[in-house]
Parts: sequence; C-alpha cells; structure tokens
Amino acid sequence: MKNFLAQTLKGGIFFLLPLVLVIILIEKLFQILKPISIKIGEAFQIETSVFDAPYYLTILLILLLCFLGGTFSRFGIGKRIVSWVEHNILTLFPGYQLIKNTYESKLGLDQSENFPVVLAPIDGWMFAFLMEELDENHALVFVPSSPDSWSGNMVIFEKSKLRKTSLQKADLIKINRKLGIESLQVLKGKIDLS
Repeated sequence: MKNFLAQTLKGGIFFLLPLVLVIILIEKLFQILKPISIKIGEAFQIETSVFDAPYYLTILLILLLCFLGGTFSRFGIGKRIVSWVEHNILTLFPGYQLIKNTYESKLGLDQSENFPVVLAPIDGWMFAFLMEELDENHALVFVPSSPDSWSGNMVIFEKSKLRKTSLQKADLIKINRKLGIESLQVLKGKIDLS
C-alpha cells in the first residue's frame, strides 16, 4: 500500500510538472507579448474598447511563434538543436520519449519509432513496450506500472519468450489508467494467450 501511494504520488508529480511548466510558459509569453500586441493594436488603430484586442493579438502572436518554431525545428540547424535538447536534457525526465511518442501519434505527427506492445512472462503475462531489439536473441522492454504508465521497469528478455499483440500504446495506457477494469473490450481479438 505504501509503495502504491508513493508510486502514484510520483506519477502525479511527473504528470503535473509538465502541465504546470506549460501553463507558466504561456503566462510568461502573455506577459512578454501583450505590450507588443498593444503597440500593434495602436499602430493599426484597433479600438480596444470594442473587444480585448491585445488579448486576441497576443494569442495570434503565440500561435504564430508556435508555427515558426515548429517550422524552424523541422529543418537544418533547428532540427539539430531540437535533437540535441531531446537527447541531452529532456531524456532526464522519466518517460519523456514514451510520452512524446504517444502524443505525437494522437496528433498524427508520429514520425518516430512506435513502441509495440508485447506480453512478457513475469509472474504470468505482463504488458510491456518493446523499446529496442538488442541483438538477434534479446530485446529490451519497458514494463509500465499501473495506473501510471510513465513509471515502471526496464527488463531484458529473450525475444523468443515475448509474445506480440495487436495493442497500441494508447490501448495499454487506457488499461493501466483504469487498473484493468473494463479491459475485455480493449483486449478482445488483440492478444493471444494460447
């Protein structure tokens, strides 16, 4: 019970931390861009009493910066900078790559590896993400905890002992979040235990 509470608390921290950081970042962007938006509104003689023009202009500026940042990150030096930041800084955050890949696939941006869901023989069959094939006989899997799929253990297995499934990352995350309740609908036809 104590372990469950500790893991759940840690999972909550790692769930809330990026969310809080995003909120703080957006708030700081508003503080920086709102004066610029006011100047732009004055330059184009936009009446601020009709609607909160600086607020809407700030949102447009943030969206424009996101678009420009996204474009910059896809080409040349921008791509190298993003790659360096991901490999040297963001990997310090537990589960970053798994979270990133999951949200990229949900947004239709999935250009990276998909981590297939497999069954690993640990005290029965446990769901795991196949992270990497180490050689022709061994594979590295990540066995997620429940309900927090972003914490768990890395285990090396003989590939012949792993069983492939038709589950997607989102399916396994959903099952873990609900602690297996109502998992039959998700699992039906996607795993073979025979």
